[in-house]
Amino acid sequence: MIRGHDRALVTTVGLIAGAAGAVVSGQVWYHTAGHGFTGTELSDGAVEALSLAALAGVGVTLLLGVWGRRVVGVLIAVLGLGTLLVSVLRRIPTTTQLVQVLGVPDTPGGGTAWPWVAVVLGAATAAVGVGFVLRAHRWSSPNARFDRDAGGRQRVVASNLDAWKALDAGDDPTDLDGNLAHGASTPRHDPIGRVPGTPTQQE
Repeated sequence: MIRGHDRALVTTVGLIAGAAGAVVSGQVWYHTAGHGFTGTELSDGAVEALSLAALAGVGVTLLLGVWGRRVVGVLIAVLGLGTLLVSVLRRIPTTTQLVQVLGVPDTPGGGTAWPWVAVVLGAATAAVGVGFVLRAHRWSSPNARFDRDAGGRQRVVASNLDAWKALDAGDDPTDLDGNLAHGASTPRHDPIGRVPGTPTQQE
């Protein structure tokens, strides 16, 4: 797989999984006694917080180098596993939640498919974190790109300076055949065609 496409795929999956996890947490996960408990209510906001933190982590990796991406990748993997576990363990209201919302400790009800969607998204987020850890060294960093651009600009500036030096010396810079960057220069001739510094023939 091409490196650029590889990084784009991992980053895109991470962004989608994080954003979708936050949205899914706001959906109804459990129906009972005419009330629908959302994932945010059942998990006390944990699923939403974990998903948003993972989303932010994926965004931060775009600004980091190899080791930074690996460290953040570990954190993203942990956040994804946390989302998965919380979604499995908190998909049904506790007795305390039932009493607080409905005033009864127990009532029949049924769950929806949304907690399992959150489980899948948590697993995808964890996989994205692992991808950052394992493949971070294959992707270029912003600093490396800046260094390459700066090096190109320095070469252009050096070439322009050599051209001005040639003009100032009375030479034609178009006769240097691209050797300006290497410090090459052509000898300057005086009006009678003699190169300065060369001995003259004695008559």
